[in-house]
Amino acid sequence: MVKVGTTQFARGRHTPEGYSHFDGTWPELEAMVEERLHMAVPGNRKGVLIVQMPPARFYSSVVPTSKSTPLVSEMAQRREDEGWFIQTKTLSPKCEARYVEVILYANDLLGPDAVEGVDLAIVSVNASPTGQATPMDPVTMARNFLELPGGTKCEYTAKEFAEAIIYWSQHCHRA
Repeated sequence: MVKVGTTQFARGRHTPEGYSHFDGTWPELEAMVEERLHMAVPGNRKGVLIVQMPPARFYSSVVPTSKSTPLVSEMAQRREDEGWFIQTKTLSPKCEARYVEVILYANDLLGPDAVEGVDLAIVSVNASPTGQATPMDPVTMARNFLELPGGTKCEYTAKEFAEAIIYWSQHCHRA
């Protein structure tokens, strides 16, 4: 049986105060993912898998914006070895997810972020307020495409970049 764990990076980001999160324990989520591995689809490179989850007990930090949405911008950095960027967030609350994908990496792809004793590790919990997947943030896409620190080399089409830019010009994460 394939063993699933969770990276410290994901544990630090996917909390009730942070990005999209699961309202349960990490071991509980890992077991749920293991049960659904037979439904996994390949991700954007070898060793990356995407597992769609039922949305119950997941909350999305992605919020649709409007003219009246309260926003705040700040300089952000995901990790000390990564560059700074401008990040805009909303003060609106999280909402119940309607679509959820858990992103898994083969443990051997994670280098210093590898999780001991597992085959696959959760690197992201992507919960969407809509019934479909949320596009990757364009800054993350650029970091990957350009192989910047913290990025995982990936190729994207111009259409994928454009769709992500349009989506994220109308949505943002909660602060």
